[in-house]
Amino acid sequence: MKSIEIDGSGWSSPLEFFNDLKDALGGFDGHGLGFDAFIDTMVYHHELLTVQPPYVVRIRDAHSQIEPTVRELARYVAEARQWRKRL
Repeated sequence: MKSIEIDGSGWSSPLEFFNDLKDALGGFDGHGLGFDAFIDTMVYHHELLTVQPPYVVRIRDAHSQIEPTVRELARYVAEARQWRKRL
C-alpha cells in the first residue's frame, strides 16, 4: 500500500490542508477544496486522481486548529467507503 505523507506544520487554515491534499493525490485543476469534493474523488471517482488506491494518507505536525478538519475528513471518507462496500 502506498503511503502519502503531508507536512501540515505550515497550515494556518483548513483551505491549506485541502490544497496540499489535492496536490498530494494528484487532483485536477478545478478540483473542489471541501469535504464533498474529496469524498467524491477518494471514494467514488478515484480515476480522476493521479494517485490510485490502495493508499494511506499520513498528516504530520498539523496545528491543533486544523486537526478537527483532518479528523472529520478521515471519518467521512471511512464512512463513505463502508457504505460503498454495502452496495
